[in-house]
Amino acid sequence: MCSDSRVIPLLTNTFINWFETQHWKDKSLLELGSGSSTLFFAKYFKEVCSLETNQDWFTRLSEVLPLNVEYKKVDIIMDGLNSADINSYDAILLDCGENRANIAKVLAERSYDGIIFFDNSEWYRHSIKILNSSGFFEIPFFGVKPVENWVSCTSVLAKESNLNEITNSNWEKLPEFAGYHPRNAWDIVDG
Repeated sequence: MCSDSRVIPLLTNTFINWFETQHWKDKSLLELGSGSSTLFFAKYFKEVCSLETNQDWFTRLSEVLPLNVEYKKVDIIMDGLNSADINSYDAILLDCGENRANIAKVLAERSYDGIIFFDNSEWYRHSIKILNSSGFFEIPFFGVKPVENWVSCTSVLAKESNLNEITNSNWEKLPEFAGYHPRNAWDIVDG
């Protein structure tokens, strides 16, 4: 949480800055592992389905979730993933404490064709290679995270058919603290 009580996820600042520029309001997210990210993404996505394994955390977070979040307690994330219609989700956040190579394998085998947000991707290079081999391109966002003082990576993975969607230059908004110069003389063609 920020000092002004805004909830922010424990994802890299560079990822968050990019994420906030894109349009998500008509999209759905499957979140593998919940937390402050659930509250954050609920403000941007039309629908969020979040899978959680920790009963105490599930109970605590259940009390504060908005109506556009479907929250599911599962014994293991893989069970919830296997029962989900993954291709009905526009994006998947992979940020859970389970074997991510196995999760990547399921996403590849089930031909998931949406966008993947993969936290701590610097720790899971084999998992990334599994997704690369099924047609995903990785865009790494290295940076620091809230409450951490070291560099991590939150990657966005997308297939070629989705690259235009995630590189939209018609931004929803600028990230907080970004400077904006609507009449920049160096951004106007002379003549």
